[in-house]
Amino acid sequence: MVLEHCLGDTTINRAMAAKKKTPKTTSKSQKNVKDVFWGKFKWPLLGLFFLSSFITLTLMIFLCKQLFMDKSKPHIEKPLEHLGKRLEEVLKDPGLKLNTPKKTAEEAIKLPAYIKHADKKLQDHRKSYYALFQKTAKAANGWNLSGMNLYYISKGKKTWYDAENFCVSRESHLASILSDEEQNYLNTQLSEPSWIGLSTANKGDNWEWSDGSKLITEYWSHHPRPSKVSRKGDRGCTLINPSMGSRNWIYANCHEPRNWVCKESLAVGKK
Repeated sequence: MVLEHCLGDTTINRAMAAKKKTPKTTSKSQKNVKDVFWGKFKWPLLGLFFLSSFITLTLMIFLCKQLFMDKSKPHIEKPLEHLGKRLEEVLKDPGLKLNTPKKTAEEAIKLPAYIKHADKKLQDHRKSYYALFQKTAKAANGWNLSGMNLYYISKGKKTWYDAENFCVSRESHLASILSDEEQNYLNTQLSEPSWIGLSTANKGDNWEWSDGSKLITEYWSHHPRPSKVSRKGDRGCTLINPSMGSRNWIYANCHEPRNWVCKESLAVGKK
C-alpha cells in the first residue's frame, strides 16, 4: 500500500511537471514562427512601405505643381483675360461717369426728391391718359378723327368770338392748321367758308392761332397776308373757303356769323 501510494504520487508529480513544461514549449514555438516570418518578410514589407510613400509624395508634388506652379493656368487665365478686356472697354467709355464716394453720398441724399418728382410725373401721365380716354369718346358725338387730332365741323353759324367760346367749352379751340395734311383734310370736309383759329383779335396786327400754336405755314388766297384791318375798330379773323382751291384763307370781319371748325389735339399733355 505504501509502495502504491508512493508510485501514485510520483505519477502525479510527473504529470504536473509535464503540464508545466508544455506551455513553455508552445510559447517558444510561437516566438520562433514570428521571428522566422519577420526575418523572411521584413525587408519586402519595408520596401513596399517606402515605395507607396514615395509614390504618394510624388503624386502630391505633381498636383501642387499643376495648381500653384503652372504659369500657363489654362483654366483661370482665359476668363481673367476676358474680364480684364471688358473692364478696359467699360473704363474707356466716354459716357461713363465715375463718381467719388462724396458725390455718391450727395446723390443718395437727393434720392427721395427724385422719387417724389418721378411720382409726380407718373400722376401727371395718368391724368393725361385719362383725359385722352375722355377725348376719344367725342368721336361718337360729331367729332371726326384725323391723325392725332379731333375736329368738329359746325352746322350752325356764329361770330368768330362765339365760335371760339363754343370750342373752349368743349376743351378745344378753333382749328389751327399746321401742315399740308391738315389743310387738305379740312378742304375735303368743309362745304362752306368756316372760321379757323387765326386772327389778330388779341394783339392788333399780329396774326396768332387761338390755341397758342406757332404760325408755321399759311395758305392765304392772296400775298402777302393782310397786315391791317380794313375798317376802324374791326379785328382781323380768318375763314377757310373750300371752293377757292388749296390756297383759300381769306380775311373777314370777326363779327360776321359763319360756320366754324374746332380742333382738339390727342397728343398727351396737349389740349
